[in-house]
Amino acid sequence: MAASRLRPLLEDAMRSRPQFAFLQNRQTADALDRVQAHCAMVRQQVASARPDPFARGRRQAYKLRGGMMLSLDISKAFDCLPREYLHKALLRIGTPPDLIQLVLFLHHHMLLVFERDSYVREIRTGTGIRQGCGLAPLLWCAYTLLVFDTLEAYIPRQQLTLYADDMHIYWTISSALQYHNARRQIGRIIADLQSLGMHISFDKTAVLVHLGGSACATATRGCYRRLRTGKHIIVPTPTGSLLLPVKREHLYLGMKIGYHNSERSSVSYRIEQSWHSFNRIRRVLTSGSLPLPVRLRLWKACVRTVLFYGLSTLLLDEVCVHKLRSHCFRQLRILARSPAHVTHESNDQLLSRLQCTDVIDSLQQLTNKRVALARQHLNHVQTDLVHQRWAQLLEQKHESHTKADHPRSSLTAVTQVPRKPATCKHCGATYSSLHALRTHIGKSHPQESQAKTKSSYPDKSHRTPDLMKHAVDGQPQCVHCGKRFASWRSFAGHFVQTACPVYHDPEASATADVRQPSGFAEGVFAPEAAEGDVCTPQPSANQPTPLFEQTAVKTAAEQGQRSEIAALIRNDINKGYCPICRYKCTTSSYISRHACFQHPDIKSAESVVRQWAQHVEGPGQACRWCLQPYQQTAKAHRKACAVLWTVGHLLHKHSTLVATGQRAIENYGTQRVGGAQESLAGASAVRGALSGGAGGVDETPVTGLHSAGDQHPLEQAVRELRGDPMDTKDQAKRADLAEPSQAPDQEETPSKYQKAAGKGNQHSRPHGDKSLQVDAPQQQQQGRRRERERDWQPASQRGGQPWWEYRSPKSPQEMEEIRQLLRELARLVLRQADAISCLQMDVGYMIFLKTSMQPRLPEEPTATLDWAVVHNLYQVAQKWHQDKEKNPESVTTTLRTTLVYCLISTLLERVESAESKPQDMARLQALGLVEDNRFLYLRWNAERRCHDKATREHLPMEQAKIHLRTIMQHLVFPKVIMWFHALRKLSSTMTADIVPFTLEIHNRCQESQQVFMAFERLCHSSIWHLLGGTLRASKLGRGPLEKSIEDLARKI
Repeated sequence: MAASRLRPLLEDAMRSRPQFAFLQNRQTADALDRVQAHCAMVRQQVASARPDPFARGRRQAYKLRGGMMLSLDISKAFDCLPREYLHKALLRIGTPPDLIQLVLFLHHHMLLVFERDSYVREIRTGTGIRQGCGLAPLLWCAYTLLVFDTLEAYIPRQQLTLYADDMHIYWTISSALQYHNARRQIGRIIADLQSLGMHISFDKTAVLVHLGGSACATATRGCYRRLRTGKHIIVPTPTGSLLLPVKREHLYLGMKIGYHNSERSSVSYRIEQSWHSFNRIRRVLTSGSLPLPVRLRLWKACVRTVLFYGLSTLLLDEVCVHKLRSHCFRQLRILARSPAHVTHESNDQLLSRLQCTDVIDSLQQLTNKRVALARQHLNHVQTDLVHQRWAQLLEQKHESHTKADHPRSSLTAVTQVPRKPATCKHCGATYSSLHALRTHIGKSHPQESQAKTKSSYPDKSHRTPDLMKHAVDGQPQCVHCGKRFASWRSFAGHFVQTACPVYHDPEASATADVRQPSGFAEGVFAPEAAEGDVCTPQPSANQPTPLFEQTAVKTAAEQGQRSEIAALIRNDINKGYCPICRYKCTTSSYISRHACFQHPDIKSAESVVRQWAQHVEGPGQACRWCLQPYQQTAKAHRKACAVLWTVGHLLHKHSTLVATGQRAIENYGTQRVGGAQESLAGASAVRGALSGGAGGVDETPVTGLHSAGDQHPLEQAVRELRGDPMDTKDQAKRADLAEPSQAPDQEETPSKYQKAAGKGNQHSRPHGDKSLQVDAPQQQQQGRRRERERDWQPASQRGGQPWWEYRSPKSPQEMEEIRQLLRELARLVLRQADAISCLQMDVGYMIFLKTSMQPRLPEEPTATLDWAVVHNLYQVAQKWHQDKEKNPESVTTTLRTTLVYCLISTLLERVESAESKPQDMARLQALGLVEDNRFLYLRWNAERRCHDKATREHLPMEQAKIHLRTIMQHLVFPKVIMWFHALRKLSSTMTADIVPFTLEIHNRCQESQQVFMAFERLCHSSIWHLLGGTLRASKLGRGPLEKSIEDLARKI
């Protein structure tokens, strides 16, 4: 009565609250929808923080994207609910006073009675609500309303999810501030819940974090700590800090949740739970006394429902669909007793015979029904993400399991596949594949192959200018076939591996009039292959031409129109394109680094840029070349000014500006004749060449270069070349200018830095800006590189013994550390050996078989036939190997199963033969093996060196035959015999008296358990003497190898 009056009040109060337990038309799937929708959204955001080259070209990269989830576990929720908060919760939902008094009276007067024998004690409760009472779930929901009121003060309602006492909170992170706010809110949540009287189980509480972006490492620095139990996040609380475990996946409401494709983990977990339910009622499901339709309905009600739990909230991919179908078909075949390899019944025929629908179709029907119900009753509670998730769940479609619907194709011989032949450029041999060509080069031309290893494949060779002509608008997309690639390396492989269907097809390339570049004919794209007559591909009509190849730019370069060239280059660079190859860069500042790596010939313009770099400063603290404001100093800006370097490279490439200016400088410096008129004429000639005029000096100021009052850098170079007798740096400057005129045979290997000829505390570096010394970073490592190369030189060059004989003496401390390491390794190995020995006790047995055994009684004149079977086992193994080599299809069982079957079948035949012959039974009884038709259990007596009769109950002969038949019947199952191996090598002539065999049995199925119990009953039995052997279970102890390691470890 009280519950019926309280439920309507609670339904109205919790109508818009995300509490999905104990309320009408709400279930666990509704709570899982919110969590799965958040995880999917965070995965998409993190993927956008690490975009492909196409998104980077559109400048859509994010510095930080991700999410965080907190799963709280409240221990003893009903038992620890404070009574004062129970009263507040009833008032919060508007409960009438008489009903409040009734509920509180029931709880305040609740007694716990303890009774033992004659002792009886009554204890009055002061906290919690009654377990099992019909009011308890409703009172807990009313109490969670106070929790919502407390948490919603700083956490939006759409981020909270509750199901009974399971609490889930999530955050979407797009900045470092939001990340740290989420950490602080976790500490505040825990403090608020504890103030409300809840007890949080920190062992079952977990935090899941997934972040991406360039600022991820910076934002999370110092926020984690690694312990033995794993990674923990540091959560600030009002009283200090708290460590909570960080997990990749977490079990929430019977499903695996996480940011890393948790759908597959959830499907695997539900399949595992389904097997648990199936194995509990396996005897009923496989019983022949029940008809098949009844067993099928029982499977649907008890097993399939466990499998389907929570799967209606997942977007299943093809891997998950395949797992579910395979799992259900496997259980149905066990249920219907229809193994595919025996009955050859297809899955379609099985479903038709059982009149059962496909598991994916049934799951989709369940999903549609659940989503329709949720849309009808929870449309106002769920967020927009959940609404989108519902639409995706309804729209997902999967292929039918019917194989007839799948497209079929026949195999084609390798020799019939059309492939472009690859020709070796060293000997002219032709091969059908690139792999065959590389193998030929490695074997027939090893010297050329090794010499070409570093030169043919430089770093980032997949973005060379020749290959960039195959790209669409500087992006990794093939201009011929239109295929997109996630990286430039895969784009290069599209051509290196002759995978482009248009470019590498002779007919398509002839139709498209696309010529093949040098280097692809050999199957290897290398920059140095472009020698002599190079055929480069022509860009398509829609493909933009690189700036350096445009006619207008070439004309301006030849005429020296620097302002027009700078304007065109600025326009291209501001869009993120390299003016040389039109590669799409993420930012314009990256173009200079790209040009340095991909276009090394840009260094040839260093002399021009070195002089122009002195005139970078412009009006308003902006560069005269790129017109961009300085982010740093002018000196730092000119290191990365792409416009400055590319203009110098372009003008130097066409030789008009540089050749004219350089000849004027050289003529002026070598002649040194004339007076002021000749000096003025030489300077005028230089200035006229730089201005691009036909003759004389261009008086028109050039925008973006230097003002009229500034002195041109080449005029300053002429003055410096003329020399000042008081300047000690002139000699070094003249040496720098004269250095290019040296003959090739007189050049020497440059030192770390070029030495100057001045005096004093001058640095031994060339004059000019340090940033322009492009070879300096490579030269800085020459000292260390020479030391490493010296260590690998022969003894004749190093003046000592060769490196393979060189041994540096170890100090006593180092030797002691090595000894300590060996001791620890020995201890670790022995511990692992002991652990393996413990595991073998549950699955292993030892069988000791004699190579020869001919028992003889005192009254018998001669010995009987040999009882040993070791030689027979050897012959069986040889026959098995021969059959497998000659006719593999005839071998249907493993060698270990075959040997065990032969061993047990031989033993059963000898027992039945002895039982049918009274004289044999009398002889076995005289040998002390049988007594009253029972095989005796024997115990080894070490003093007497013989077997004594044990005191346990002996094994009846009929029971022994049942155990042997049980073993033989269950050997056909795959997971029964795990290991059967002789510890000594078998041969036709065995010299050892005893051969030990190790036998290990699986423990994962019912059949293996029965086999294990049968061997357990046969242990230490005299029945094994009929084969000349004994059987015992594996026991603890160390073998000879472990004992040897232990002895050596003591001597260290």
